[in-house]
Amino acid sequence: MWKWYDDTNWVDYGKAQNDILDKAGNNFRIDVDDERYVETSDLKEIYRLFGELPKDITGLCALQHRKDNPQRVRLVKNAAIDTLIHDTIFFYGEREYSKSRCRLEADNELQ
Repeated sequence: MWKWYDDTNWVDYGKAQNDILDKAGNNFRIDVDDERYVETSDLKEIYRLFGELPKDITGLCALQHRKDNPQRVRLVKNAAIDTLIHDTIFFYGEREYSKSRCRLEADNELQ
């Protein structure tokens, strides 16, 4: 089950969007509807955009962009992984990061 973050809560994608994202594979840029697309991103880019990640984030992460303004982004995660992996974040194309190590390494990269 894929979800996007609305600044305070995780919101479920609909069945059609979940099917699209589930079939996308590991590295992708794919339309989820007429107005938005989701693409994989690296840790440095996610921290550059968000600064802080939600405390309850685990699993596989990507970014949702608006087609009319790609700078407007939302964090996306595959919540199906939450039940399997605790305190670990996976960013596509990178090794796994624990939450505590993740922030420290990202801060060092941004300096």
